[in-house]
Amino acid sequence: MGFSSDEYLSLVARLIIHFRDIRTVAWLVHTVLWGS
Repeated sequence: MGFSSDEYLSLVARLIIHFRDIRTVAWLVHTVLWGS
């Protein structure tokens, strides 16, 4: 993985701000964790 913790947290924060929908964010996280 080429991400540092801070970069990853920034990306997650931007996703949350962009989607404004915790259900969507939770689905994305679930997809990334279980789908890879």
